[in-house]
Amino acid sequence: MLTKYIKKERLTIMSKVAIVFWSATGNTETMANCIAEGAGATPVAAALFGKLPLAGKKTVCLISGGNIDVNILSRVITRGMIMSGRKTNLMIALEDKPGQLTRVSEIISGMGANVVSVQYDLADPNMTVTSCFLKLGLETRDHTQIEQIKAKLTEEGFKLVSERA
Repeated sequence: MLTKYIKKERLTIMSKVAIVFWSATGNTETMANCIAEGAGATPVAAALFGKLPLAGKKTVCLISGGNIDVNILSRVITRGMIMSGRKTNLMIALEDKPGQLTRVSEIISGMGANVVSVQYDLADPNMTVTSCFLKLGLETRDHTQIEQIKAKLTEEGFKLVSERA
């Protein structure tokens, strides 16, 4: 029924990837202080990804559909924080001796990041009996800060390792 009102040359198709990317970056929440499900974010995603001829025009994009499951919303926000560099996990192989956790924490806090979770694994069979894995969840400003923290930890003699399965 609506097709008689839509000119085919003006119909814009957005990929699910673009819509999810735009939604997942947290832009619907941080830019407009509103919540939208994926399909409801389509007009803004189309505008931001250059899918519409909007240059020099005053434009309003309607955002709709706030009926999103809170668990899905939490995952979207978390993924958005990871994609924008505002949240990350680091895994460090440590010697299990007093003061190691304090040194790591001082480096991270000194660089302006916040430790939000700590997991200390002493039982991994791939480590020597006097070593452990330290997994940290961090809140950071951006990807640059994450790289600076990694560089400083490495410079101070800590060994960063990739996450294990």
